[in-house]
Amino acid sequence: MPKLFALAQAHAICVAYWPMLFTSVTGPCYLRQLSPRKSGRICVRFCVHALLRVASTLRGSSPRNLRPTLKPKLILICFQGFFVGCLAGTKQTHKRPFSNFCVVHGQHQIRCLPKEREALLQFKSAIIDSYDMLSSWSTPNCCQWEGICCSNLTTHILGLHLPGQHYIEYHYEEISKRYITGEIHESLMELRQLEHNSLEGDVSQLGNLSQLQELYLGGCNDFRGCYGTLKINEGGQWLSNLISLTHLSLKHISNFNTSPSYFQMIAKLPKLRELSLIDCGLSNNFLLSFKPSNFNFSTSLSVLDLSRNSFTQAMIFKWVSNTTSNLVEFYLWSNLLEGSTSNHYGLAMNSLQHLDLSYNVFKGEDLKSFMNTCTLCFLDMSGNKIVEDLPSILRGLSSGCLRYSLQELHLSYNQITGSIPDLSIFSSLKSLDLSGNQLSGKIPQDTRWPSQLEHLSTGSNSVKESVPMSFESTCNLESLDLSDNKLNEDLTVVFNHLSRCCRYSLRELYLGRNKFNCALPDFSMFLKLEVLDVLRNQLKDGVPKSLHNATILLILDLSNNSLSENLPTIIHHLSQYVRYSLQHLDLSQNQITGTLPNTFTMFPSLKGLYLNSNKLNGTISEDLRFPTQLEELSLMSNSLKGVIKDSHFSNMSKLETLELLDNSIVLKFSQNRAPSFQLGYIGLRSCNVGPLFPKWIQSQNKIRFLDISNNGISNTLPIWFWDKFELRNPISINISYDNLEGMIPNLSLENSFDSFDLGSNQFEGPIPSFIRDSTYIDLSNNKFTDSFWFLCSSGEIGLGANY
Repeated sequence: MPKLFALAQAHAICVAYWPMLFTSVTGPCYLRQLSPRKSGRICVRFCVHALLRVASTLRGSSPRNLRPTLKPKLILICFQGFFVGCLAGTKQTHKRPFSNFCVVHGQHQIRCLPKEREALLQFKSAIIDSYDMLSSWSTPNCCQWEGICCSNLTTHILGLHLPGQHYIEYHYEEISKRYITGEIHESLMELRQLEHNSLEGDVSQLGNLSQLQELYLGGCNDFRGCYGTLKINEGGQWLSNLISLTHLSLKHISNFNTSPSYFQMIAKLPKLRELSLIDCGLSNNFLLSFKPSNFNFSTSLSVLDLSRNSFTQAMIFKWVSNTTSNLVEFYLWSNLLEGSTSNHYGLAMNSLQHLDLSYNVFKGEDLKSFMNTCTLCFLDMSGNKIVEDLPSILRGLSSGCLRYSLQELHLSYNQITGSIPDLSIFSSLKSLDLSGNQLSGKIPQDTRWPSQLEHLSTGSNSVKESVPMSFESTCNLESLDLSDNKLNEDLTVVFNHLSRCCRYSLRELYLGRNKFNCALPDFSMFLKLEVLDVLRNQLKDGVPKSLHNATILLILDLSNNSLSENLPTIIHHLSQYVRYSLQHLDLSQNQITGTLPNTFTMFPSLKGLYLNSNKLNGTISEDLRFPTQLEELSLMSNSLKGVIKDSHFSNMSKLETLELLDNSIVLKFSQNRAPSFQLGYIGLRSCNVGPLFPKWIQSQNKIRFLDISNNGISNTLPIWFWDKFELRNPISINISYDNLEGMIPNLSLENSFDSFDLGSNQFEGPIPSFIRDSTYIDLSNNKFTDSFWFLCSSGEIGLGANY
């Protein structure tokens, strides 16, 4: 299936993880002032990418379908603050703006200098640009080229902004790549005013850029889906020449720990404010071999990131506190750290606000080490080995001044036991994540909550029965996640308890995967509610017939329940109160009856409609139309009949996912006119699209999943069909159980297939080698020859009945 209700699920993850996911892009206490709706929703896909990083860390392996990228990538990035395009509106810290205002390409008519234009063209000539990222680099004015930042005062080039893109689609983790490779030409040294650069490659000549202020250098080995570490040459003297450098990031450099001279050169940088040494093989012994007194940036450094290394002992905290006295943010996620540090650490780090120790091996007793860090407002201990009960853990943390400063606490994905105690002692706490633990029992009715609490997640535990009346005091609560527990109270009571105080603040409510057994009550008392997730419970009947107040609901997920009302009735009721706001509606996996109504167009903002796996029946009307903003439509596994034509999808240029499989539908698209949409996910199994191969698929250039099996398609595959595989993204193909014949050409393709199912056709001849690397292959019940060599291939292979 496609990304089923991806936005709702992704945002639920952002609510739980957004402080951790965005720690590298914002200051801890300032981001605290923004709700996940404002910060997370702006870049929800980035949250999803980061989630995959977290998931891969939890599994101890890479996310599925992330293919190794063998070629090192050259990515040049111009930043104004951090990820400006992704987090516009989020207050930045520890970042200075450009010394001169940076005019990004095309914004103003600033003429670039001819000498610098020529330098860029020479740089381009040494680049391999397979994805046409530099296609605009041909016009006379280079300040209008993609990725170029020019000063509006001097017209000098201040920065290069050419970030590689590795887009991972949530749910089936598809990758879309866009990047440049090659060598860094020496002409880049002509850009004397360059202040911002992110490079991967041989960069020793950058030592001539004395005004360079930000340098990002590394291989590629992270959640973006690219892999390939970078090696550096011994020496590093050029690095010490960058006396203006304030931001330095060295990532995924495989031999950094055997090149101590580089660290010695870094120590000489007098203005360094941010230093990242991520995945560089660093260890306690390597770091402790350098004396803290030798570091010139002891008073300037405010952000230090040593994540994804091999640190094991807590003595690293003492070394850091002796090296720099003004550290504000410290990242050590995904190491092997364990044990306690002395309370002296908290007293010495009297500027520390943000500490990320997630995915290490700390225990609950180790948290006491930070109870006297009086400036700390963000602490992430997710994914450690904390097994103690929650009341004792929080008692240890609250024994010092931390209880007054802490604003965000993340303890998710440990093995914490016990029940939820009184939390009011943490007077400044705004966000608490306890998800993915072993909490049990009822939340006591007299539990007191922090008065400023905005975000609370206890998802994926074993909390029982009811939501206590004590929530009446949570007047600032914006997001509440109680999903995946054992709650079974009547939802009317739950809503009443929550609405007493947070009716004007609550925006997101997640109650999925519990044991609620009732009808969905009126939820309009929550005047700002945008997300309501009650999936996988035992809800009955349908939706409320009417609401007492207007609503601005964006996402409604009632999937996997026992709803049995007639679909036209449900749609009619919803149109009374969420007509103009609703963007995603998931009613899948229920027992809803009736046919498709002609009233979907009353929801002009609807982007996702999921009606799959119900008891829908009847003939599809010729007058049926869908909302023009719709991006995903799933009608699979019902009993719908009739003919679906192009006219049913008129003006739906944004449609990306179409799931019609397992109905009794006949799909008849015009053979002479291409649809207005570009589909990535096409699910048409058993939709009677034959006997000719559907020509309209030729116009679809973004295919990632194609299932047209069991459709009575005969004859040979058209030549253009194989051209679809040159899109360089992992693709899943299922054309089994048709009557296709002929030979498959042996193509030279860079991409690989997640699955390739040609079973039960009439294909013949040798099996082409280009499908050898597929994760799953089914070639059974064909006439292929020489099939046994496939037995040595990787992946899962079906070869039965070839002769």
